[in-house]
Amino acid sequence: MKFTPELKAAVVDIVDVFDNGEMAHDLGKTFSCWEIECIAQLLRAAYHDEVADYWVHRHALDDDCGDSHCLCGECPEDEEVIEVKPPTPSIASTWRRWIAAMRRR
Repeated sequence: MKFTPELKAAVVDIVDVFDNGEMAHDLGKTFSCWEIECIAQLLRAAYHDEVADYWVHRHALDDDCGDSHCLCGECPEDEEVIEVKPPTPSIASTWRRWIAAMRRR
């Protein structure tokens, strides 16, 4: 994948779209666990940690027992409940530099 100026601008736009607590409240439950993890990773890379956490929280409220972000507390011990981890430092710093550069334009 080539990181063109158009791609960088699109990433900034996507971050702006998902940096919305009201949208997270309304739509968080409609995304799969994997999709929520991707949204949260992008938001965290752009320093939007609180909104990323809110997306995951709103999603988790509707996760079924055994799903990755389930909050029921009753999942069998053999079920793996996954926490969303921030992106690796190298990925995060690259995205942050691109986003910061695009916002300066």
